Amino acid sequence: MNVQTASRNGLSALLLLGAISLGAQEYQPKFSLVGKARGVYFADQFAMADDSTTMPRANSGHVMADLGMRLVPNAQTEVLAMVRVRNDYGGFWGSGVTFDLRQLQVKGLIQERVRYTLGDVDYALTPFTFHRPGPLMAGILPTTMAHLQGSIAGYDAFTTGYNTWRQQGGTVEFRTGFKRGPQYADQSVFAFRQRAGFGGQATESWAFGGSSKWKWNNFLKSSVSPIYTGVNVVSIRDIAGSSNATDLYGNTVVTSNGQIPLNRNLSFSFEAGGSQTQWISGDRDADYMLHAKLGYFKGKLDKGISVHTLTYTEVGPDFYSPTAQTTPNIGGIAPAAFTRIGNQKSIRKWTYLDLFRESNLYRYRWTTSLGSDNNTYLIMDPKGQATPNRRTLEGTSTADLWKGGRLVASAAWAQEIRGQGTPKLTQFSRVDVAVHQRLNVAQGAKFHVRYRDQRAWRSNVGDDVPDTRYSLPWLIFGGEVALTKDQSFTLHAEYLQLAHSGFAYDIIRNAENQVIDIQGGNRSHLERIPSLALKYTASENSDLTLGWLSSAVKTLDHQYSIQTLYVLYAISF
Repeated sequence: MNVQTASRNGLSALLLLGAISLGAQEYQPKFSLVGKARGVYFADQFAMADDSTTMPRANSGHVMADLGMRLVPNAQTEVLAMVRVRNDYGGFWGSGVTFDLRQLQVKGLIQERVRYTLGDVDYALTPFTFHRPGPLMAGILPTTMAHLQGSIAGYDAFTTGYNTWRQQGGTVEFRTGFKRGPQYADQSVFAFRQRAGFGGQATESWAFGGSSKWKWNNFLKSSVSPIYTGVNVVSIRDIAGSSNATDLYGNTVVTSNGQIPLNRNLSFSFEAGGSQTQWISGDRDADYMLHAKLGYFKGKLDKGISVHTLTYTEVGPDFYSPTAQTTPNIGGIAPAAFTRIGNQKSIRKWTYLDLFRESNLYRYRWTTSLGSDNNTYLIMDPKGQATPNRRTLEGTSTADLWKGGRLVASAAWAQEIRGQGTPKLTQFSRVDVAVHQRLNVAQGAKFHVRYRDQRAWRSNVGDDVPDTRYSLPWLIFGGEVALTKDQSFTLHAEYLQLAHSGFAYDIIRNAENQVIDIQGGNRSHLERIPSLALKYTASENSDLTLGWLSSAVKTLDHQYSIQTLYVLYAISF
């Protein structure tokens, strides 16, 4: 549905698709419809002890369709225009109908060699240069919760699963072949308009850059796999003269990355580089990053593969990469359902339940400053792999241990490079264990369990400085069983528990990334989300889910629960 352009793992595939011969493209229809449609309805019930003011029930729902018209006027050009039509339940006779343009894009091929894209583009590079961190806990959610998040909030916020940012501008991609030395080089260049000037009311801002990825023949006799090396550049610039502002922002990130197979079972990959942030006023920050991974692979695809990796990452305190460090969710926003709770009309903070269905809690674009978002759900790497001021060592292991079972385990240790709050450095740890098992009963039942625990600690350095200890244990388990032989009807029972507690420091920054305050305080949050869902899968791209969710929340100030019954129909075409 969304066009994936130059994602870190997909650039070569896109270039190969762009090089399809003219004869093959002539079979494409001149006009076709693509898109997605959904219908969803929520019935919520709120409960809070000694609360006589909050309305206990809320209902919401809508039906919408994203209709994309794909035009192929000739073998070298493709135009995609996607319009969203949405009607909230209760909006009879058009009073609740809205129309929006979701995507407008032109793609073309020049001389079967150069591919270009103009308009709305989904783009990504590496985790340290141009990379959108996935939704909180992406990839480890229970099945039905992941489907709910992906079909509603994640889809509306343009999360593609390839860590791309939705941008407006253009990209150019081409491949260069060589008779000697390297096999070929894939080139990608972009220019995106981040902020419009609006006739001087704001400062115009653009992002420029790209990547060059080279494939080399492996000179090591012990391995037949090729060697890859690359260079990545991202530069964000305020345009002088587009407004009366005199303090203009500029940021440039340059890294080099590569992958080198050492033998048939061992490989080494790396990325290293630096950033420079400059204000015309004279403030300037520059720093480095280093990432190295050693991987060991054993086994065959038909018999199971075990993977073991050891990774070291170091990101300097002043390494700023806005297109990679911007947090996926926005803190401090009240959710749409039960916004004010209790007799004191307290503003309810969003919880994980709200992230399943409210896209306004997600960031649609990057921010040029790290800001003051102190994510209470993450503390070790809240801004992804590019989180600044960290030294991290992580080991992972994945293996098939028994028939139908798979174990994934990882452990990580990290430490601050520069102390924040006290001269003593904060240390971090994380343990993550996941078990997946398929049982030969009841049409092939599936069972999964996952436990993740993050901790942060700092030894006491004085009577006036509290002992910093922070804990984030997560627990996920569930099961799935097919009710019919064709597995069109499946029953899901799952449970998610999130918690964080302890004393932690919040770093308050200004627009120029300068730390202006460090505020410490105790936190306590516990959220339990059991779910039960019946899912009907009509086809690979069409399903209907009837589900129940319950969120029981306990914090330092409040204790409440939200019960949700929902119906979700989703189809893509």
